[in-house]
Amino acid sequence: MQIENKKGVMKQFELGKAVVRGIDKKGRPIVIIKPRLHHSSDQTEEEVELYTLLVIEYARLFLIEPVDSCSILFDMSGFTMANMDYTPVKYIIGAFEAHYPESLGVLFIHKAPWIFSGIWNIIKNWLDPVVASKIIFTKSIDELEKVIELKHIPKDLGGEDEYEWEYLEPSEELSSVPIKDSEKLSEVEKERNELIDQFLELTIKWIESNNETDSRELLNQRIELGKKLGENYTKLDPMTRNRACYDRLGQWEHLNNY
Repeated sequence: MQIENKKGVMKQFELGKAVVRGIDKKGRPIVIIKPRLHHSSDQTEEEVELYTLLVIEYARLFLIEPVDSCSILFDMSGFTMANMDYTPVKYIIGAFEAHYPESLGVLFIHKAPWIFSGIWNIIKNWLDPVVASKIIFTKSIDELEKVIELKHIPKDLGGEDEYEWEYLEPSEELSSVPIKDSEKLSEVEKERNELIDQFLELTIKWIESNNETDSRELLNQRIELGKKLGENYTKLDPMTRNRACYDRLGQWEHLNNY
């Protein structure tokens, strides 16, 4: 699937329908979603699904050990029935439940208008209890501030972050793999495969352990191996992944400055 041929995917990025920006008080990256920017005629169902997966995967790239989940802020201001589209909602719910069960920290539905109450009565029946328990309805900046510092809340919601999304088009210079070294790549991939084998073996031992002391020690070893896998990916990333919009915008550096 060539993303550059999916005009609906690119349009969603250009609009900034979902933007990874800021962190909450637990250090979880925040995905800010603006449903008012969604119109079903702007893209196909397949393009919505692809965009959804890309946003989730980009958000996961912002995770810094030991943080292993993200928060989602649905900014419902300006939402009307013209923006409602049940199909992508079902897809998002299914994606989190089936493929990213532990990746969701908390999900805010902020400033939902009265018309959303009827919609919610339908949506809540599709939710797994675990996902449903992570959803919080908020109305005011004070409620958001309990979980997110003002500096990470967009200014138009009453916070201090004045950042405005501006999509930077991909180019050969800005979007290609930055490091092309086949010898180094083989070395890093070999290291990764060895770490994965160790991680899987250790995980099995940890699961099968019946001794509390041994189990705790195995878990600690597993956590340390997880860190090494993260460090390995840091080396692997610039040799295997084309640069995304957040790379082009320098947003990884922005997060590291928090």
